[in-house]
Amino acid sequence: MTAPIALDTDSPASLEWQAEQHAAATEYLHALPEYAAFRALLETAVQASDVQAQQRRGNLWFQAIKPRPDADHMALVVRHSPTAQPRVLVDFNTARDENGQPIHLGWFSPSPDGRFLAFAYNKAGVEKFSVRILDVATGEMSTPAIPDSQNPQLGCAWLADSSGFIYSTLELREGRVECPIYTYLLDGTLIDEETPANLVYPTMQISADGRYTSIRTGNTLLQASYFREGSGPWRPLLRDIDGITVGEFYGDHFIAVVDGDAPRGRLVSIPVASPADKTTWTELVAESDDVLRTMRIVGDRIVLGYHRDAVAGIRVLDVDGTVVDEVKLPGLGSVESFAAGFISHLFPMFVAGDDEISFLFSTPVSSFGLYRYVVSPSELEELVPPEIRREDLVVRTIHVTSSDGALVPATVVHRKDLDVSIPQPTLIHGYGGFNVGVVPAYRWTYFQWVNAGGIFVLGHLRGGCELGRDWWTNGRRERKQQTFDDVYAIAQHLIDEGATTAGQIALEGGSNGGFMAGACLTQRPDLFAAVVPQVPVLDLLGFHRDPVTWAIIHDEYGDPNNEDDRAWLAKISPRHLLTQGVSYPATLTTAGANDPRCPAWHSRVFTDELRKANSSSKPVLLQVHADQGHGAAALGAQKDQSAEWLAFCAHHTGLHVDEPAH
Repeated sequence: MTAPIALDTDSPASLEWQAEQHAAATEYLHALPEYAAFRALLETAVQASDVQAQQRRGNLWFQAIKPRPDADHMALVVRHSPTAQPRVLVDFNTARDENGQPIHLGWFSPSPDGRFLAFAYNKAGVEKFSVRILDVATGEMSTPAIPDSQNPQLGCAWLADSSGFIYSTLELREGRVECPIYTYLLDGTLIDEETPANLVYPTMQISADGRYTSIRTGNTLLQASYFREGSGPWRPLLRDIDGITVGEFYGDHFIAVVDGDAPRGRLVSIPVASPADKTTWTELVAESDDVLRTMRIVGDRIVLGYHRDAVAGIRVLDVDGTVVDEVKLPGLGSVESFAAGFISHLFPMFVAGDDEISFLFSTPVSSFGLYRYVVSPSELEELVPPEIRREDLVVRTIHVTSSDGALVPATVVHRKDLDVSIPQPTLIHGYGGFNVGVVPAYRWTYFQWVNAGGIFVLGHLRGGCELGRDWWTNGRRERKQQTFDDVYAIAQHLIDEGATTAGQIALEGGSNGGFMAGACLTQRPDLFAAVVPQVPVLDLLGFHRDPVTWAIIHDEYGDPNNEDDRAWLAKISPRHLLTQGVSYPATLTTAGANDPRCPAWHSRVFTDELRKANSSSKPVLLQVHADQGHGAAALGAQKDQSAEWLAFCAHHTGLHVDEPAH
């Protein structure tokens, strides 16, 4: 009798089993008639990642763009004006490391004077980055004395005089995740900074005059925790103040969005001399229906990004809080610094430069355009218009009653010529975690489901931040079940209104959304025809064995090492909710072979145990993509993989893939 394979280890036998499963799943998916149809739609689709916001430094404008429509990867370019022809600095379609291996862009950061460009790259989806510095004028590349490291916070903070930068890393030391901070000077000096202990994912920010440096900590609960003046000692800033703080120094004040005492956020001016004394704070913008997101100081003005019912807005204020301008955006949609379709305090809505901001704007029916707003004299300029503006689609917002009585919004999109008087195949997508929200924006992959004649539904689930801090806290830790209940409420509402049936609903999500999809699959298998958990964590009682996974998610879900946390984790862990003899929906689970956040063993074990428990004949498939990490595939691979899971959902919900009527 052959011994069982230990699928929760990366043993040779386990990896061989994984490769066999991937090959069999890919063969099955490519044989579906819907695959070729979706692959053809995606081949001519407008990608969301073709353009990013510009970063102005000095009299130069830096950007990451696709150098040509069919390019797999981005290129770093520079311009002498916002609309000038770009000069390519680094093309990641042809760039190679010292061993001749392809490399992929991680992050980039131009110096304040625009003379230098620091960027990080990785290989094969492994989240271990190498840093290089480019002389913008000459194109000369240097390799600084910076060890390769994991850096989840995407960037560095340049010193005000452009002589170097300060950055953090994520390092495994004796089985513990630590986040040391270093300063690198262009003369080759590397300084290991003496910082407060036990920093959690620190990022640094330096005031425009170079006087103050702050350390922001946290993964989901971001706080401006410490600061120093010059090279002096680190002192507490807002370390002991409850809630999120996102801000900047202005003179001897720290102007920030805070939400500890205002769940949707308020804007305050905090004296550096007494940051912990709230009686010395000055309120500039009171809490309202607007959820405050991003604030940047541009010249002597405050540019404030916000959301109302997940729809973006930008407002310009004097430093005393007086409204100067409400930026007239092209419609009701999403403002982002890069095309992602989600919002988070970690990622700014726009990029600030000298007297201007740059951002992308899209809606569910129009692709991303690039915009520049000059703060003085308050002018909005469209630099790159959206390639798609569709008039033949319907967008509506529904509000459904969840299990606790709360009204949960969802965005519904479909073609105008679709007969909605009869139930139609429906794809639900959501995230619902980590204080990250999904917003009505252009999603080029999901757009093809709508093109093919299906209904697409974007769920704004608890655990996200769409409606403020309370929306997040009511869907995390011991309240995590609420995220899944919100999904069931959306699905049931669509069924009750006659838009679809349980036999026509597909559910898909990635990362935390993959965990969501896995939990819903095991809790309510009767509600879905197909489920696609992508790059998920599915064993909530065993994820602590991987230090990086534990460091990233234990504060959001709970810690299996803690007895109280373990009790509620057992109730939502997809692997442990599988029940023998239950009829489960068609399931396609995907993972990245090099994913440090959501290791592939979760998907292997879950797939194997789901097959053993399943009483239905519906397929249970596994794909583990080689040379990939936590998502992030080249464009060609994105098209292949998107066509695969879209075809899977279409096949099992009865969606006949046809061309749009227009």
